[in-house]
Amino acid sequence: MKRSASQIEETVARRLVAKTAGRGETDNQGLDRAPVEFVKVEKNLASLGYFTPSNKRIKDVKAKEITFTRVIDGVKVEASATIVPAAIFGLPTTADQDKYLALQKLIADIRQRDGKVTNPIKFTSAEILSLLRHRKSGRSYKDIEEWLNVMYSTTIISKGVVYLAGRKVWATDRFRVFDRAVSMGKEMDGGRLADKNYVWLSEWQLENINNNHVLPVDLETYRKLKNHVAKALVPLLQIWLYASRQDGAFEKRYDELCEILSIHRYEHLSRAKEQLGPSLDELQAHGYLANWAIERTADGEAYKVVLHHGEKFHRDRRLRQGEREAVPPPPEGNAETRALVEGDLLGELKRRGIAERVARRLLRSLAPDQNVLRQIEYVDHLVSKEPWKYASPTGFLVRFIENNDPVAPSFLTRGQSEAAEEHQARREERVAAQRRAYEEFVRQGVERYIEAHPERWEEVRTALRNELLASYPKAVGWEESEINKWLRTNALRAIVAEVPDIVPFERFAELG
Repeated sequence: MKRSASQIEETVARRLVAKTAGRGETDNQGLDRAPVEFVKVEKNLASLGYFTPSNKRIKDVKAKEITFTRVIDGVKVEASATIVPAAIFGLPTTADQDKYLALQKLIADIRQRDGKVTNPIKFTSAEILSLLRHRKSGRSYKDIEEWLNVMYSTTIISKGVVYLAGRKVWATDRFRVFDRAVSMGKEMDGGRLADKNYVWLSEWQLENINNNHVLPVDLETYRKLKNHVAKALVPLLQIWLYASRQDGAFEKRYDELCEILSIHRYEHLSRAKEQLGPSLDELQAHGYLANWAIERTADGEAYKVVLHHGEKFHRDRRLRQGEREAVPPPPEGNAETRALVEGDLLGELKRRGIAERVARRLLRSLAPDQNVLRQIEYVDHLVSKEPWKYASPTGFLVRFIENNDPVAPSFLTRGQSEAAEEHQARREERVAAQRRAYEEFVRQGVERYIEAHPERWEEVRTALRNELLASYPKAVGWEESEINKWLRTNALRAIVAEVPDIVPFERFAELG
C-alpha cells in the first residue's frame, strides 16, 4: 500500500521518538498555554447553531432550521437559518467545532501579525492537533481532512440571520464557511502539490473577522469540557450572558434551546433536567454558570432554562478589559473580613435564590471561623450530584449555613481546583521548555555528525529520496527546494540514532 508524504514523515517521526527517548508516540501534554487563552470566533457561526452537539456524524437529517425573532428599529422581525449538510458527511458536530476554534486561534495570530487576514490560510494538521492537545495519529489526520470536507460542503441559507459587519446589513443569501479547501499533498493550481493544508475563507467570514465582528472563547477551559452539549453552549453563552449582564441571569425557552442545539425536546420536566443537567453542571463546575434551573414559564405552558452568570464570565470580562484580578481577602472569618466580602457573599446567596433579607441575616450571624464560600460551593456540589434528594436546594443551603455544618475535608473549592490546575500547568510548561531545548540539542548534535561524516549524509539522503519517489510518485512534481527541505528534515531524523553523544530525553532533563 502506498503511503503519502505526510504518512512517511509521521512514521519517521515516531521512529525518532522511539530511538531517542525510549517511547512511542508523544502525547500533547506540556504544551505552552497562557492562563487564559482567548480565541476570537466569528459571531454568526457562534450564534446560529451551526455545530450540532454529537459524538458521531448525523447523516439522517436533510436540513436543520432555526428561527429567530429580532427587533430592528422597534419592529419585531422573523429571521431564520437553515443548515444544509452534504449527504455523505452530515451536519457539522462539536468535533468540527473543536477544529474550527483551533483554526480561529491560528487566524487570530495571523491578524495580530499582519493586521489583516487574507486568503488562503495555510496550516499543518499537526498545528490543529497540538492546539486541541489531541494525539497525532493516522485517524486524527484523517479526521482533519474530513473536517475540511464538512466545512466546505455545508451550506447556510440565511434569511436575515447572517450579519455582514463591513456593510452593516443582515443578509438574505446562501453562504459557506470555506469557499475552498485543499489538503496537504493534494494538487493545487498549476499542478503543484500542497505542502500544507490550505483554506480559503468565504468573503463574509473575512469581512467579519477583519471588522472585528468576533467574540472571545477561552480555548484552555473549552478543551477541558467533556459533554458535547456543554461545548456547543460555550459560544452561545458568550452572547447570551453578555446581553443579560445587568440582570445576572439569562432565560431561554427550553423548546427554542432544543431547536438551536438540534436535540430532542422532552415533555416532562424530569427528562429535560436529566437531558441538560450533566452539561449545565459541567459548565457550572468550570465557572461559566453560578447556578441553573429549568422551570415553568410564566404562563405555565412551557419550560424555560435559567442560567445565572458565573464568576468566570465576570473574571474573563475583566481580563479582556485589561483589569487586574482583585486579591481575595484572607480566609479568616472575623468581623473585618466579613465586612470586606459581604457584598460578594450577598450576591452569591441571592444568585442561589435566597431573598436579600434572609441572606443579610445569615451573614450577620456567621461564626468567627465560618467559611461561607466553601459551604456554598459544597452545597452546590451536593445538589448537582444528587438533585433528587433536595426538594428545595435554596432551603438546604440556608439551613447548612445557619447550622454551620461541616464540609467534607476532601472537597476542593473552585479556587483550590484552579490552584491545583495552575500547578500542573507550570509543571507542563517546564516539560515543554525542556523538550524544546532537547530538540535543539538533538539538531545541533546531528548537524555536527553530518559535517564529520558527509558520506553517511549523502547515503541516507539518497535512500530517502528513492523511498519518497517510490512511495509517493507525485513528489516528482515537487520543486527541488521542497524535496530538499523534506529530505533534510527526514534524513536528520534517520541519522539521529547513530550520533553517539545524544542522550535520551530523560537523561537530558536530569542533567538540566
